[in-house]
Amino acid sequence: MSKIYLKAMPDGSVRAFGDMESVNAPLEVNGGAGKYDTTVTVEQWEQAGNHAYTDGDGNIVLGWPEEEIRARQEEAVRLERNKRLRKIDKLNPLFWEDLTEEQMQALREYRRALLDVPQQEGFPWGGDLNAVPWPEKPSFLF
Repeated sequence: MSKIYLKAMPDGSVRAFGDMESVNAPLEVNGGAGKYDTTVTVEQWEQAGNHAYTDGDGNIVLGWPEEEIRARQEEAVRLERNKRLRKIDKLNPLFWEDLTEEQMQALREYRRALLDVPQQEGFPWGGDLNAVPWPEKPSFLF
């Protein structure tokens, strides 16, 4: 069973090494230069997304901090929302001339609903774009 050697760094990051001989961190932390702080199996490392960090006490924690996970989930939803907004914002002005007042109002409401997605309860829905209660696109749109 292969192991990953983890070393806590002064900035709170963790360096991972594939073999003990490659552990050659120049800064002394916990075990000192050239020493590792803990080992995990390759499977554990992969399940943690190939990432680890140190908590406030200097302990190595596998995975990503909760605030980082949430920030990534929020970013995923906002990127999709922004993509949908761009489709409306890029509409040809000639298209607008052909719309009825009701259709223009429907577009305004759809755009506002997209902008309000991050304010909805449940945001960011674990970053699952299929779980987001996206507003219904007006039927006359592409």
